[in-house]
Amino acid sequence: MKNVTIDDIKANSAKFRSNLKHEVGFYDYSRIAKIPFRLESYIRTLNSRISDHIDSIILLYEAEHIIPAFGLIRSNFESLALLNRLSIAFRNSMDNQKLDESLDSDLATMALGLREKDYPVQAINILTQLKKMEKEWKGVMPIYESISEFVHPNYDGVIGSYSDFDHEQKKALLEPQYQSKSEIAIGALNFVNAQMTIAEFLSNYMIKNLKPFAAICELDLRKNS
Repeated sequence: MKNVTIDDIKANSAKFRSNLKHEVGFYDYSRIAKIPFRLESYIRTLNSRISDHIDSIILLYEAEHIIPAFGLIRSNFESLALLNRLSIAFRNSMDNQKLDESLDSDLATMALGLREKDYPVQAINILTQLKKMEKEWKGVMPIYESISEFVHPNYDGVIGSYSDFDHEQKKALLEPQYQSKSEIAIGALNFVNAQMTIAEFLSNYMIKNLKPFAAICELDLRKNS
């Protein structure tokens, strides 16, 4: 597979950004069902977050700040894990022509959850969602775990990334070890490109099917009224 370049990422990021929507109408899909509105709003918001991260990754990459960019790449995988969870529930709803019971509660948890002890809505466990995403998108979890080693202050994130040893001079060289032309930086660009592809695939599937999904939501409401 051919490696992508920073110019490829810029072009693809501009395309991704051009598809962002900056407002969602409450009654765009239904006058009675709220879930289609909540779902599209959350999908669009996640995509805005992913796009913002990618623009920041580009800036960091061009400034030769490779390791800080890994934190944003890792965060994008977490956003994708939430998109994937929603996509599974959405697909189940479409396939069964019946609203997946988890979708309503998932949207509330994702949108409002916090990791605070006494807060009424606890945040969703992102590692659990990443493991579920691995079943749909093979290779995501090993990549996430590898990137995490650079984000955390472990060997890869500190000594391995910001120092070297000059054996001839017998001294430590304390400076960033990875530049934009390094193998690890080029690999990171491939991850970013893949993230845009996955986000577009998952988002487009749900958004393009929101009208028939809204009909399913309305039927569910009538049955339970």
